[in-house]
Amino acid sequence: MSSWPVPSKRSQQNQFPRRNIDTTSARVLLVEAGPRLLAALPEKLGQRAFDDLEKMGVQVRLNCRVDRISEGLVSIDDEQLPAENIIWAAGVRGADIELSPGCEKDRQGRIVVSPDLSIPYHPEVFVVGDLAHAHNKKDGKPIPGVAPAAIQMGRYAARIIARELTEQTTTEERVTFVYHDKGSMATIGRNRAVAHVAGGQFGGLAAWLLWGFVHILPLVGFRSKLSVLFSWMWSYVSISKNCRLITGQPEMKVKQVLRKNVSTNIKINDRQARSFKENRQRKTA
Repeated sequence: MSSWPVPSKRSQQNQFPRRNIDTTSARVLLVEAGPRLLAALPEKLGQRAFDDLEKMGVQVRLNCRVDRISEGLVSIDDEQLPAENIIWAAGVRGADIELSPGCEKDRQGRIVVSPDLSIPYHPEVFVVGDLAHAHNKKDGKPIPGVAPAAIQMGRYAARIIARELTEQTTTEERVTFVYHDKGSMATIGRNRAVAHVAGGQFGGLAAWLLWGFVHILPLVGFRSKLSVLFSWMWSYVSISKNCRLITGQPEMKVKQVLRKNVSTNIKINDRQARSFKENRQRKTA
């Protein structure tokens, strides 16, 4: 499942210092190089995401891409946008891993693996998750770098290792990895999401609630699930995104009131230290 949160003007109002930034006049642009949004989802859902984003005040630019970034300026095709702070967070690359002999890599730095997720000439080495460039046996399309795919890859590799250790099977007996796509989702904003699950397509509040349930379910432990659920409920009611900003020059103040008693190896404060000293003097007297 994939998630895609997009900030709207309303969600930004409580996230920045009002004295310095007027969030009501903020301009949010979403630049997409392709002809539509959410290319991995059906076209109908991509159009719904486009309409919802425009209702939220987001300006969507299709068939556009960032050509150049310079100091205080972002160039999008023929348009130049002035900006004081530019933070580039688009695109994902795999960690640089050097193997001997070298392996083929794609543009994102992922290692091209065999159908059994092993690297060429080293069948005992498996690459899974978003570091692996693998194709699905069903449709021949590249396997997306999402958590469900990584989990399935890890379980597949673990079963192969366990089988070859216990049953003494050979590498020629390995079966090809098959990725089972359980569906795709994208959250767009408050009460807005799109989902493509089990061949069905839907959006709105139902998709948004399903997106939350799917992300809470894998959490380990009932306490973790309950904690996240209450946190999300509070964020929903208070319209808060729990954004953390570091502004100004924060000063760390540490109150040094602890002392260590070497003989007992415990930490005590000033009052306890005086009381301990007085009791000790009384005993010696």
